[in-house]
Amino acid sequence: MDRAHHKQEPVAVVLWSPHRAYGKYHLTKLADPKGTWGANDQIRTLGNKSLPKKFPEFHGWPKNWKMTADELGSLEQDIQEAGKSNENKGVEKWIGDHPGIVDTIAPVM
Repeated sequence: MDRAHHKQEPVAVVLWSPHRAYGKYHLTKLADPKGTWGANDQIRTLGNKSLPKKFPEFHGWPKNWKMTADELGSLEQDIQEAGKSNENKGVEKWIGDHPGIVDTIAPVM
């Protein structure tokens, strides 16, 4: 995909969504009217059953937090661009590019 993009050649690839490539390239999703690729997937959070009692101020955050596929894709891309061992810098860049998002993810109690 990188090679075709740099050569400005058309290319078709199979990707899941969200995927960091959506943050790097301007991609067009093709319609799948027959559901050939299956239903949409979801990203879910899991926690220990004792979490609500041990950490009540934290428990609601992941439960009520939503992130769009575009947001997650751009976060993944910023982390990738920051490079190995610099993932935190990628996250910091992404947070800077998305003012106010931390307040929606982890509101102050």
